[in-house]
Amino acid sequence: GRGQDKQITEKGNAKFKLASDNVAGFWQKLFLDQIGVQSVIRTPFGERNVVFADYIASARAVRSIETFISKEVLPLYANTHTTASATGMQSTLFRAEARSIVRRCVGCDNNKDSLIFTGTGCTGAVVKMVELLRSSEMWRECMKAGQRPLVVVGPYEHHSNLLPWRETGSEIIVVREQEEGGVDLAHLEQVLSLHKERKVKIGSFSAASNITGILVDTVQVAITLHKHGALAFFDFATAGPYCPVNMNPPAFGEDAHLAHKDAIFLSPHKFVGGVSSPGVLA
Repeated sequence: GRGQDKQITEKGNAKFKLASDNVAGFWQKLFLDQIGVQSVIRTPFGERNVVFADYIASARAVRSIETFISKEVLPLYANTHTTASATGMQSTLFRAEARSIVRRCVGCDNNKDSLIFTGTGCTGAVVKMVELLRSSEMWRECMKAGQRPLVVVGPYEHHSNLLPWRETGSEIIVVREQEEGGVDLAHLEQVLSLHKERKVKIGSFSAASNITGILVDTVQVAITLHKHGALAFFDFATAGPYCPVNMNPPAFGEDAHLAHKDAIFLSPHKFVGGVSSPGVLA
């Protein structure tokens, strides 16, 4: 009856409030755990509390993480790739465990996806991807045929996702921004159709603008690229700390098998607590 419905509703509201309070408590605890959150600087107007507002560029260190590294990791730190010493073996295992966790977090397929820690941020990941492509058979075949590889990029790319491609001698085409923001899929389709004879076609897009924060529909962009035989790469430097990252996202319809990403670039130093971490290429 109505009384029972009211009781169920009240219980549901209580659970929701508890969950909300727990989430709010977690974020408050994490915020206060950041090193420097209570710092004060001297200014021409007197002492002022530091207001850190540049997380898009790089996030802050977290005290509990740095304490764990200091107590649990650094005492057994050594060069990796060795089992000749206990410290070398432990460091190798630490790295392998970290890679396994990151693979799971970005939705890697165990049968077809690899994950590499490389360089610094997305710049290191993009540079590594370029190196791998330039040494590939398909790249060499393209150059032998007298063609320039085609690299299609979005309307608001960071230099880290532009300069490495320019240095390859590839033809770079910038896809227009649609009126409400995001990638103009019709223009992307037009560009790919116009260059269908290219042996190497690559789309490399920011998953989010680091100026406005507007998100790209990575699933639809990937599907469009794959329909035209192009590789689908995505720069998650900006989006990574705030949005799900999935190499193999769930998709529906006849094009669902085309929704996967061929590569993603991550800058873990932009995640809270990620200070000094390497770039990620998956």
